[in-house]
Amino acid sequence: MQTYTQGIMSNEQTIATTQHPNLREFAMDDLGTDSLHRLGAAVLLRGRR
Repeated sequence: MQTYTQGIMSNEQTIATTQHPNLREFAMDDLGTDSLHRLGAAVLLRGRR
């Protein structure tokens, strides 16, 4: 989960600071993917308990 959280933080930083439209779009698209993967990991971890 830490990896996905770091990815989300990195993408948020890129979105906030980059002037490059293609890089911003890539980060915005990747943000959704990282969020979905983080949610899936959290569900799997809860299932192990």
